[in-house]
Amino acid sequence: MSTLIFLEIKDIQAVDLLTRVRSALLQRTSRSPIHITIRGPYKVPPPDQKLGDIWEIIEGEGVLLHGIGIFEFPDKHVVFLKSHSRAIRKIWWKRDYPIIRFGFNPHITLFEGSPSDAAAVARFLQREQIELFCREFSLSTYQSWQDDLFSSPTRTIVRSSPRKSNSVLSNPYRWKSGIEIRAQQLILDLKNNKSRQLDLDEA
Repeated sequence: MSTLIFLEIKDIQAVDLLTRVRSALLQRTSRSPIHITIRGPYKVPPPDQKLGDIWEIIEGEGVLLHGIGIFEFPDKHVVFLKSHSRAIRKIWWKRDYPIIRFGFNPHITLFEGSPSDAAAVARFLQREQIELFCREFSLSTYQSWQDDLFSSPTRTIVRSSPRKSNSVLSNPYRWKSGIEIRAQQLILDLKNNKSRQLDLDEA
């Protein structure tokens, strides 16, 4: 069991949209909150003072969620929504993914699957052009046992309102209406294509 620090998105419209899209793509409801993992894993939970120091840096800042990327692992490919924030760079620490080797890739995971499915999902999300500028967050520690299995937050610092305005968009939330319906159809099409291919292989 290890401890991670999450920057949880709390903008209601952004959370609602990304939850619906993620559920449609995964075909299930994830137990994980909509979040950016900014630090960890820790073998020993970080002290409260550490959370306070991190919060002082991130408080009042905004995060732009825009652009799609893919992480390639031996057992799966992960499709994610890119997160852009100078403040996150200042507080970033990933023990297993040091910047010098893996680069700086803050993100929100939306899909996990085979290489071909991940590529199709990434192309779909790029066409959808999601662009969200978020200014409401909470900073929380979570304990994890395995992928997508997290405890309830062990400690949380909640932000009620932005300290200053950093808005770079006249409309902070941009996406195409009906995206979750199209996402569901995409996954259905991918499954049907696999079934047809299996039938051809067995013919």
